[in-house]
Amino acid sequence: MAPGAASADAPRDLSEGNALKRVDACEAALEHYQAAMTASQPGDGIWEASAYNRGVCQELLGRLDDALATYTLILRRSPSTPAQADALFRRGMTHTLARHPARARADFRRAGARVQDDVSRRRIEVQLGSLDRSAGRRMAAVTRLGDAVLSLRDVVDELPDERWYLAQALVGLGDLHAEEAARGLPRGDLATLTTALGERADALALAQGFYIEAAQQQQPTWTAAATRRLGDAYLALGSRLLELRDAPGRLSAFEQTGLAAWIDGRSPELHRKARDAYRLCADVFTETALDDASTKACRAALDSFPEDRLRRPSAP
Repeated sequence: MAPGAASADAPRDLSEGNALKRVDACEAALEHYQAAMTASQPGDGIWEASAYNRGVCQELLGRLDDALATYTLILRRSPSTPAQADALFRRGMTHTLARHPARARADFRRAGARVQDDVSRRRIEVQLGSLDRSAGRRMAAVTRLGDAVLSLRDVVDELPDERWYLAQALVGLGDLHAEEAARGLPRGDLATLTTALGERADALALAQGFYIEAAQQQQPTWTAAATRRLGDAYLALGSRLLELRDAPGRLSAFEQTGLAAWIDGRSPELHRKARDAYRLCADVFTETALDDASTKACRAALDSFPEDRLRRPSAP
């Protein structure tokens, strides 16, 4: 076989592998991708496409080490700059799944240096912003994810595949505000508590808006993540209020009584919203069979949900 040329069997194996991949039959698809790689050579396009899709299938099957090895093979053997940029992006995604954030960040930055199109740049910024959020770099995350959301909102009608990345960025922004809403409450006077409670409520409202918009993108993975985290945020704030009611800090007896009544009037609604969000998350499993960490957590949360918190305590 001449250098850079693929045998007649290679395109057929690639096509059959892709057909199996589309119906979630990645185990069988891997055999065809390997056959296509064997019947082709780096630089002919067939080899790159087969290797790339083999790596994606290995990711989907949870074989992260194998996927990393496949993407590294592309980087070592393919002369194609686009193929290398794609491999770096996917290797960065796999490093993220494998909890290797420093390696993921390095790959995304290297990929960014190799791409020219706006679509790829936006996708990379979403991943870097997500890593910033996980690393506690709040301002960097807000900037990257916020800019990505503004840009993606303008293109998703024309480029529907970008809804996946828009949803990811929206969940990231929701997480940033949910973290603010879940911060501990100060044990100060009534004015201090009132200010802090208002700030937590405002942060939760912002988180809710981003999570709802994420769910509206109709990407099951991110719909489940958004509704799960919305449920977690409501539950966290409701629990904080109950803790405050039981240990209010430096308040007079009159202020403690008033605060307890205020909390008892709001805590059931927060817990009800938490349960409703978990139910929406569990519906993703029912409707799509997505059995990931989010849908599992939501079903577990519903099974152990504190139903007694849905009722306002009776007056003594």
